[in-house]
Amino acid sequence: MEAESGASLPTWNGELYLELHRGTYTTQSRNKRANRKSEFLLHDAEFLATLAALAGGYAYPQATLNKAWELVCLNQFHDIIPGSSIGPVYVESQEQYAEVRSMAAEVIDGAIAAVAPAGAAVMIVNPGSYARRDLAFMPGSLPVGQQLTRGGQPVTAQATADGVWIDAGLLEPYSVTALALGHWCERQCCTTHRADRRRWTCWKTTWCGSS
Repeated sequence: MEAESGASLPTWNGELYLELHRGTYTTQSRNKRANRKSEFLLHDAEFLATLAALAGGYAYPQATLNKAWELVCLNQFHDIIPGSSIGPVYVESQEQYAEVRSMAAEVIDGAIAAVAPAGAAVMIVNPGSYARRDLAFMPGSLPVGQQLTRGGQPVTAQATADGVWIDAGLLEPYSVTALALGHWCERQCCTTHRADRRRWTCWKTTWCGSS
């Protein structure tokens, strides 16, 4: 081939890097998923830790975050994240991603506790760079007869078997929104009649504000 077509054959100088193979399939998709979720989680942890540190009274957890990022970067090694390592590597990798999640959760919980104002029942965080109106989910349930409030006004919430979905309204970029608890103080029954003789029962409630 070289004798017949050598002059027309392409020549490659340098490392044989297959740049057109980026973003293709992997045999270890859970590792790629864990990697991306870890990056998101540590972004949120760093945002909240920075916010709490700037507010005062909170020490930025530099060592914890450094350790978490070191584990994430370690598992981005080119034989791990594409899925070309041996089985035991991925057992250890999942253990390290679990460690990252634990460290990030510890930082997030501590930072939220540091910035939460007195009387806050729920803290909703938007760690992104754009405004959002997503529903927030809170595990558990609200106290009987009470409702979440924002700025003294009731917040729409829907209880489910697993928890409570909350519509807190517009959440500004890089914001932390505190919700308090309020209660209904008066509930009166009323009856209305229509021309077609149907009878309807309704309830009138009076909002008393935050508890």
